[in-house]
Amino acid sequence: MSAAKIVIIGSTGVGKSCIISRLVNGTFPKSVTSTIGTPYFTRRVKSKSGVLDVEIWDTSGQERFHSLIPLFFRGADAVIVVYSVTDWDTFYVAKDWIESVPDEAQNDNIVIYLFGNKTDDKREISEADGVACAKEYGCMFAEGSAMKGEGLDSILPDLAHEISIIKRKTPTKKDDKLDLSKKERKRGCCQK
Repeated sequence: MSAAKIVIIGSTGVGKSCIISRLVNGTFPKSVTSTIGTPYFTRRVKSKSGVLDVEIWDTSGQERFHSLIPLFFRGADAVIVVYSVTDWDTFYVAKDWIESVPDEAQNDNIVIYLFGNKTDDKREISEADGVACAKEYGCMFAEGSAMKGEGLDSILPDLAHEISIIKRKTPTKKDDKLDLSKKERKRGCCQK
């Protein structure tokens, strides 16, 4: 069984930590504070392709931590980009993230999942706008409510399936570790 790294990103207040709580524990937290640092959670996910262990990395949406987030993309297999359907600014920030993720992650095969959260609240952004954005950038899409637990059930199984397909198609990189067990004698001007 292989493992996968999934990073969740988006503006402050879009519900990233609440989504993770639903995905990992099946619950909505009673109180939420701003994420400081980058905690991660693990879960075993069943998909059409089999079982996959995933690490879900929660990132801070605060601007002061924005420059650190790309560091967490390294080695990521997928990114969940979250926006609030109640706020156009978060949608524009999500589009910026979608454009920058492959370069920041240094992975052209990274799977991007766009998720519109807070459908239980007064909507500004239509589902059609989210679908059009996902189609434009070639990413997966869903929307729902972390508070009500709607629209989240298929995220991890769908990502696990896509990640498994990519991992099967992508040749594994040869391990680039330095082997210190081999003793090579170099002969230079001072050695015979």
